[in-house]
Amino acid sequence: MRLKVEKSATAYGNNLFIFHLVRHVAAAFLIAHLGVHVSDLLLVAVGYSIIYGVGISVSAHRLFSHRSFAVHPSVERFLAVLTCLAGQGSPILWASIHRGWHHKFTDESGDRHSPIHGFASSYLGWLKSIDRESLPVRSCEDLVKSRFHRFLHRNYFFIYLSVTLALFSIDARFATYAFLIPSILSFHGVAVVNFFCHSRQFGYRNFETGDNSVNLRLLGILCFGEGYHNNHHHEPDRASFGIQKSELDLGSLIIKLISKPYPKRKSISEEH
Repeated sequence: MRLKVEKSATAYGNNLFIFHLVRHVAAAFLIAHLGVHVSDLLLVAVGYSIIYGVGISVSAHRLFSHRSFAVHPSVERFLAVLTCLAGQGSPILWASIHRGWHHKFTDESGDRHSPIHGFASSYLGWLKSIDRESLPVRSCEDLVKSRFHRFLHRNYFFIYLSVTLALFSIDARFATYAFLIPSILSFHGVAVVNFFCHSRQFGYRNFETGDNSVNLRLLGILCFGEGYHNNHHHEPDRASFGIQKSELDLGSLIIKLISKPYPKRKSISEEH
């Protein structure tokens, strides 16, 4: 089972790097062709809130990577698909990287998107380092055991491209501004947090965590709480990233609407 999952990981790395570049070129062409109306900006805002706010911050990060809350199984499947539509890989890929590289080796050489490797590598270049041999799928065996998650992982590109083509066949403007651009912005949302929230020269710290994590209020608001990164690294399995009253965490508000009490278990951070 594990080998089958790892074999599919060869679809990532360089292919994922090229995939992001192609999406950016396509978006630039479509914006030039379609123009931008005020209503389009509203579509982008709503799409970004769903794809990044729910698909990445709430789902890929807090639910699948840290298991900091629980939802009904049918809701979890929906959120897993939404994670795929953010254009950053399957939940298995996202959680493997986050658990097995980022939190295990935070701001060390094994943390492949840490700013210690330079801006270009931290922002985008690190994607090329993903390969079958190094992808730490052992760190997310809870996801690998799921037939549904394995299906999403093996068929990730097909799922993303199928939905993209289906939306464009219906309405190119809606597909561009409600889906394609928000999914691209979700990538940049993760990238700016990876870089700026792990650079000591920015932000502030509530806790001494042994790494370079900081809190940035602006990113905390724009990235649904992800900007309170020092808080997160202090207590990784906490569903809410805002600790001070002034630290607005929109992601935690979404979690309150969809979550149910989580059974007591050994935390992900303790296991890995």
